[in-house]
Amino acid sequence: MPHTTPASQHYLYQGLSLNYRDAGPQTAPVVVMLSGWGFGSLMGEAALADLRTQQLRLITLDVPGTGINQNTSAFVHISRLARGVAALLRELEIHEATLVGHSFGSMIAQEMAMSEDDVVGKLILVSALPGIGGMVGDLSSAMQVLNRLMSGTKGLFQFLYTPTYLAHLKETLGEVFEDLDRPASSTALSGQVWAASRWTNLGRIQQIYQPTLIIHGETDPLSFVGHANLLAAQLPQAELEILPCGYLPFVEQKDKTLKLIRDFVA
Repeated sequence: MPHTTPASQHYLYQGLSLNYRDAGPQTAPVVVMLSGWGFGSLMGEAALADLRTQQLRLITLDVPGTGINQNTSAFVHISRLARGVAALLRELEIHEATLVGHSFGSMIAQEMAMSEDDVVGKLILVSALPGIGGMVGDLSSAMQVLNRLMSGTKGLFQFLYTPTYLAHLKETLGEVFEDLDRPASSTALSGQVWAASRWTNLGRIQQIYQPTLIIHGETDPLSFVGHANLLAAQLPQAELEILPCGYLPFVEQKDKTLKLIRDFVA
């Protein structure tokens, strides 16, 4: 990783354990990374740490089942996760943060924008997943990934990428590659699937008034481009960027994704 990873700090909210890494200019605009399925602060650091050198304050999180919180139950409702993250931001006296929600984290980000809006200034939804009231992503592909991870036969990256790109990814990510390839236990992954399947934005998504940037890979095997189009059509202040990549735009198209985020925050 190009930067020293900040020390992790613990926050407990009504029995919900969160760990967070907070670094960058303390008076700068705040970006909060809510990582995708199974990932935690390690992915946030690998993906967005460069933002700290560009006068932005970055907070990355381990929610239950991920990272330092890998041994805590991940069977937590999205709404409860949203309340916990919002409480942490209030504790840090942060308001009007830009939330970057990737995949599973995009649900937490949407929920915070709808129900904890005092801490949310802008939204960036990457490879966004719907609630059960919207267009459902490719559940079959998601379950294939889960089954392979649970059986131990293949990691997540091995499912998503060709051997040639895997070699490039190993070189790019370095020592964190293996940890990100198998990001969480099968129980934790199952817990997040359980939470995602019980969350909906049906009839509420129009409440998201914050400026929103949607970034989606045109070949994403886990969520449809069609849902990105649907989100953009329903949100009153949405920009949509479709990039030539798959599930991890901030890895596959890192420079472009970072520029989109920087420009949108500014």
